[in-house]
Amino acid sequence: MLQTTSTVPFLIRQRIARTRTWQTLRTAAWLEWQSQGNWTNPWLFLLYLVVRPLTAALVLVFMYWVISGYRSHGAFFGFLIVGSAAWSFVDQVLAGLPRAVLDDREQYAMLKYVYIAPQSYITFLIGRSAPRMLAGCLSFIITLGFGISILGIPVNLLHVNYLLLLVRELSATPGRAGTGFRSDYGVGYRPGRHIAGVKTKCLDTA
Repeated sequence: MLQTTSTVPFLIRQRIARTRTWQTLRTAAWLEWQSQGNWTNPWLFLLYLVVRPLTAALVLVFMYWVISGYRSHGAFFGFLIVGSAAWSFVDQVLAGLPRAVLDDREQYAMLKYVYIAPQSYITFLIGRSAPRMLAGCLSFIITLGFGISILGIPVNLLHVNYLLLLVRELSATPGRAGTGFRSDYGVGYRPGRHIAGVKTKCLDTA
């Protein structure tokens, strides 16, 4: 009886912790989605997610065509398209998430309130990175599909080792996310532009 009574508060605290973690993830993901697409309606924002990676890939395609004499076949051309498609993960997580944290600190002035809130800041960053990972996956699929169907890059989807690709992505995602989180902490603790501006004005006044 004593053992059962002592385990009840632990189970309650564990359930509360799981509920708080889920609420943090859901709220952070919703916040990131709103901050990314609040400038337009959702359908136009989805169209933007489709057009943006295609235009970035086409810029590289036109550059390659000009240099190579409008040849669209070869191993390097396929590498260029696949690399451009895979770059969306790096752009969304490694570069996009630190920019979002910097905007929270410099533009919205809410980073310190988020950090001292009663939830894990790492959980908050994971929730904010979820929509960016989804956008990166969408960009990867669209760019690769465009390259195979329209540009004719030599990639046979039937001969792809999807198990190895899944293992590779699962093993690389923590590294990308960890690098992005480390950059977020570096951005979060770096002196801001307003502090540098105050120092400059004080020196000018003196």
